[in-house]
Amino acid sequence: MIRAIRNEYYRSPVFILWVGLLSLMLVVGLIAGIIVLLNGLDVTNLTNQVPWGLWITVDLSSIALGAGAFSLSAMVYIFRVERLRPIARIAVFTGLIGYTGAMLALFMDIGRPERFWHPMVYWNVHSVLWEITMCVMLYSTVLILEFAPVLFESRLITRFFPNAPRLGHTIHKFAPIGAVIGLGLSLLHQSSLGAT
Repeated sequence: MIRAIRNEYYRSPVFILWVGLLSLMLVVGLIAGIIVLLNGLDVTNLTNQVPWGLWITVDLSSIALGAGAFSLSAMVYIFRVERLRPIARIAVFTGLIGYTGAMLALFMDIGRPERFWHPMVYWNVHSVLWEITMCVMLYSTVLILEFAPVLFESRLITRFFPNAPRLGHTIHKFAPIGAVIGLGLSLLHQSSLGAT
């Protein structure tokens, strides 16, 4: 019954139009990203007087999407709100998607993508963008560690690595520590975004 409804839904004109529109937007975005990577930030018309432009909206919306992840993780793993535990994995995955989008936006935002490693080596502690970059990078690492147990339980991973679920459970034991670290990192860069 469910399979029949699902097949009917996928064939509906609204769904096909929606997928077509999203595909078109993805292609336009990829072309625009390639143009920015090839020509630098000159094509974005950013100047010293207007240093952020539309880029900050992409950062803000991606990070806002991921903000629920740290809030929900803190509620489940720190404050022990057990009725939210079933959606904790989904929230962490959504946070991972949001922060991956933020990292991609920051990658485009630096204007010279071949220098993506500079914030890690050349610390500019007076730059708001540096602080946001470091917090997003570290919090993304925390999200990957929080999401790792879900990946380690998948059939694809267990087929090649039978002991992966045990490793996933070991990593999951440190989830409260990850939630505390993630909460701190997220609050740090959220305050920086509020200052911009």
